[in-house]
Amino acid sequence: MKRIRNLLIASFALGIFALAGAWWAVCAYADLKAKQELSNSRDAFVQRIENTLDGVLWYAAELAADMLDHEAKPREEAEMRKIADTLGLDELTVVGTNGIAVASNFKEFVNFDWHTTPETMAFVELLSPSNPMTKLTQPFRQCVIRHNHYLKFGAIVFPGRSGIVQVGYSMERLVNTLACSDAKAFGSWTFGRYGRFGAVDRNSDKIPDPVPQQIAAAWPMGRIRKIAGADGVWTRMTFPFAGHLFYAEVPEREFGDERNAAFLLAAAVIVALLSVFVTLLVRLRLSSLRLEKLHSEATVRAAEDLRLAHTIQMSTLPRASVFNPECLAYDLEALMLPAREVGGDLYDFFVLADGRIAFVIGDASGKGVPAAMFMLVAKNAIRQALHGQGDPCEAMSAANAALCADNEAQMFVTMVLGVLDPVSGTITYVNAGHTRPYVIRHDGSVERLELRGGRLLGLFSDLSFCSGTVRLMPGDRIFLYTDGVTEALDAQRRLYGAERLKSMLEKNSDDVCNAVRSDVAEHVNGAAASDDLTMLVLSWWGEPVRVERKFAADASSLRPAIEFLRESCHLENKKKLMRLLQVVDESVSNIVNHSGAREFTMEISSVKDRCRVVLTDDGREYNPLAHNAPDIHARIEERPVGGLGILLAKGCADFISWRREGGFNRLTVVQNTRIS
Repeated sequence: MKRIRNLLIASFALGIFALAGAWWAVCAYADLKAKQELSNSRDAFVQRIENTLDGVLWYAAELAADMLDHEAKPREEAEMRKIADTLGLDELTVVGTNGIAVASNFKEFVNFDWHTTPETMAFVELLSPSNPMTKLTQPFRQCVIRHNHYLKFGAIVFPGRSGIVQVGYSMERLVNTLACSDAKAFGSWTFGRYGRFGAVDRNSDKIPDPVPQQIAAAWPMGRIRKIAGADGVWTRMTFPFAGHLFYAEVPEREFGDERNAAFLLAAAVIVALLSVFVTLLVRLRLSSLRLEKLHSEATVRAAEDLRLAHTIQMSTLPRASVFNPECLAYDLEALMLPAREVGGDLYDFFVLADGRIAFVIGDASGKGVPAAMFMLVAKNAIRQALHGQGDPCEAMSAANAALCADNEAQMFVTMVLGVLDPVSGTITYVNAGHTRPYVIRHDGSVERLELRGGRLLGLFSDLSFCSGTVRLMPGDRIFLYTDGVTEALDAQRRLYGAERLKSMLEKNSDDVCNAVRSDVAEHVNGAAASDDLTMLVLSWWGEPVRVERKFAADASSLRPAIEFLRESCHLENKKKLMRLLQVVDESVSNIVNHSGAREFTMEISSVKDRCRVVLTDDGREYNPLAHNAPDIHARIEERPVGGLGILLAKGCADFISWRREGGFNRLTVVQNTRIS
């Protein structure tokens, strides 16, 4: 809901921004339209003045021609000035057929050659017989001789094209002629609904000011600006015309209604679009939330499934560290760390029917669940094959055939299979494409097994394998691992490598698996695991020393039995030895006091760091371990008598078991120094 609220806030802000943009756009459009209207009105104003004065000039020229008798001959300046004043003209000039002025109200115009300027040359062309025109007017322009005067010129030809009479009209005279010199100058000249014209004047007579040359050059097409008046804000265009300044102006209200209507229309469209947009956003967000919820639930289910798959996979593997109470000659340590929730590595070890110990390590192709499933199939195949065949080579071939039978995914597995004879310490092993194991000798030296990896399992059904052997001495260990150890990568993509692994093994740590794991973790330094990491260590300690003695089942045998145990057990760990003595003392007391036996036998088997004691008596069937442990938190007067000794024995022994066999009670106690 927080995201929906944020979407609504963002949409509201977007709407405000869009409305502001729309208002700016319609105002800009209104300004542009006002400027365009002013420009068009200016052109219409100029054209209207020009057109209006054309008729005036032609009429004045015809009157002047009549007063001059339609003759192009020299005349006095005074006569020409009188005629000009009578007709209200600023300039009156007569030009002969040769294009030379013969008379004028200004003496400087007399004898002026009209061929010398483009402006006057246009009038000379009226004398050409081929020219159909007999009269011509020009827009307001600067006089070619009196440069500070701007006039509108017109001319007609005399009959027979015997000459030209030219008249000139100034802007001041135009203002008077058009009756625009009162306080309402140009008031009748309007445009649009509220637009108007005016003259930029120098006095109360509203006569236009002459425009400076620099202004006319700077903005010949006009200057537009905003002005504030008593009746609101106006957009004014001031423009030069005929050497004077005029203005056209229009109020903001001229296009205000149109602007407001356009804005309201745009606002309605924006609100409608925004409403649709917000609705779609909210629906999309709600759909996204539903999808996120479904995805989250699916992710949780997938994570739970993977967690269960991890639990199931790890539960199929033997315990990571075990020793066989019935055979003290060896122990095993193993470690598996999947790169994902489940992995494709495997390890396994089990006891064969003839007492030999089988151990396996392998690496299935791929990662994740498919590799884990194939790993389980391979593990079961090799276990069944070895139980059925007994020989490692034959077992490997049978397992390979089983894996190839229904392997449509074309997966494969590398594997090392070994079988240890616990009596002689001889290992027979087969390598199917796996990394070669190391042997860690009791003197600290490390050597690699010679037999290199053969073919992979699962791809070719008709493979045969050869085996190798290695003889272990007491205290020697064999170390098997997957390539996830040597190919572990740090952040710079550097391999852990076989050399570093061998260096770690030469340190001869008692806990090889955890030592290597810690060193690999130090190497990768937090980088994501690139492959599963699996290790297995098999230690062989030699054949245990076994002694046995019988004792009468009475109180007199307690001390001799404990002394016999003390003399025969060679545990170097004094704490472990004292615990073993306490357990055996309590067990012998139970035999003497509760079993009804006549005699009992104490069998002691010991090897490096471990000792097993087996007490066998011929008394009635009695399981001391089944006795309920007392509540040590209850008050003494509320506790039942007995039970504390057995509780103590269970807590002190590393392994303790009881069974009834052949009419005898058999209690086995094992103390292992390698277990903390």
